[in-house]
Amino acid sequence: PGATVTTTATYTITEADILAGQFTNTVTAAVGNITKTAEATVTTAEPDPSLTVEKTTTSEPENGETYALGEEITYEIVVTNDGNLTITNVTVTDELTGDEWTIESLAPGASETFEASYTVTEADILAGSVVNEATADGENPSDDPTDPGTGSSEDPTEDPIEDLVVEKTITSTTPENGYDVGDEITYQIVVTNKSNLTISDITVEDSLVALDEEPFTLAPGQSKTITYTYTVTQEDVDAGSVTNTATATGKDPTGGDPRGRDTVTTEDLIHVTYEFTQGMGQTWTKGSGVTADFEVTRYPDDEPCFRLFTGIEIDGQPVDPSMYRAEEGCVELYLSAELMETLSLGEHSLRANFQDGTAVTNFFVKTASNGVVTGDNTRMAGWAAGLVGAAAAATVAGVVGAKRRKKEDEE
Repeated sequence: PGATVTTTATYTITEADILAGQFTNTVTAAVGNITKTAEATVTTAEPDPSLTVEKTTTSEPENGETYALGEEITYEIVVTNDGNLTITNVTVTDELTGDEWTIESLAPGASETFEASYTVTEADILAGSVVNEATADGENPSDDPTDPGTGSSEDPTEDPIEDLVVEKTITSTTPENGYDVGDEITYQIVVTNKSNLTISDITVEDSLVALDEEPFTLAPGQSKTITYTYTVTQEDVDAGSVTNTATATGKDPTGGDPRGRDTVTTEDLIHVTYEFTQGMGQTWTKGSGVTADFEVTRYPDDEPCFRLFTGIEIDGQPVDPSMYRAEEGCVELYLSAELMETLSLGEHSLRANFQDGTAVTNFFVKTASNGVVTGDNTRMAGWAAGLVGAAAAATVAGVVGAKRRKKEDEE
């Protein structure tokens, strides 16, 4: 009598207890026909249906700092039931990518992980960053609504770039001797948007031609090609080249006015002509012992005349450089008396050859007593051997001129 016996027991609270708000534990002691009962009522926590969402960026920008237009960002989304009730039919939504997933049932403390990816747009460049938010919501057995979870991440984007590029080329075939008055040059302009913003209201102007092009818009990376022709004028020939500049100007969403420009010049492509300007039609007298002198001029530009000179021909036969002298100004030719003596009486042709053209004239050979005799080529075979030297040695003429200039410099 008076003795006490103590014992212990444990019980895990269930969702049903949470929903009931309490639970009652009854203990019964019996011996024979004697039974005694004791009860203990425990109040439980309030129902707390709750979800959390954690969203993190798992990628890195290519430049290590900011994401560029068109780069992909990858994310990890973790949804956790941090409440005390099982939540069913959980809908997980990525607001930016539009992805959506469903979790049939998520017990308290349990988690699910998802992945998503997103490509940076022009709007993100203008905003300066990419903000991505994911949400999760579901159903629970209590009368209280589920506390939805939201997780977000923010990643910086590169600054807006203004880069409108113009590339201009000549697509027509250049005539062998260059362009002349009335020839057409075909140009191609390629306008490319190399910025990270759409450029609108783009207009293209050309320094030579009024282009009939309506304003246009280019998204980043897009190009537009414009082709047109220009007719060479006398002023172009006189100038020795045609310089053409194309300029493209537009507008971007930041209010900037990106501009691109390119210039192409048909330098050294204008038609070149060579003419004898001294010595044409002259008559050389056998036995005189003097040289036969000529001068050749290059049009429109005579500055490179001497360095482009390659040799001469008489009556279609190359002349050995040792038989004449060539000097600058533009090209002055001095045919030796020895060479002239080998020529037959009568009319002869003289051709001066250059890398980019030729000049032709005629002259006459006579005797001191009987004047000019034409049509007599009976001595052709006798002097041909004196004319035909090593054709490859034609550049000796240039060397002779160079040596003479060197001597004059030294004097």
